[in-house]
Amino acid sequence: MSMGAKYTEEDLKDEDRRIKELRDLVDQTAVRLRHSSLSYEENRRIIDKTREKVVELFPGKGDLFDLIHRARFYRILEEAYFIDKGR
Repeated sequence: MSMGAKYTEEDLKDEDRRIKELRDLVDQTAVRLRHSSLSYEENRRIIDKTREKVVELFPGKGDLFDLIHRARFYRILEEAYFIDKGR
């Protein structure tokens, strides 16, 4: 919708529902990655699946996922797997 568009109460409720679902999904993924006994590659697939679900909730927002959430998830993996990034 454009900046001047009017949102219905139903639109706002749907947006709130999707935001809550996004928050829950991202939090669950972070916990799963922190406490996972899976391989690094299996955890990367979890991140990819999470991205797919986020794009289903918010079509066209995959770039934002990559910028915000993928970066967070990879920091978690770095901590979990002690990946040396040359620091």
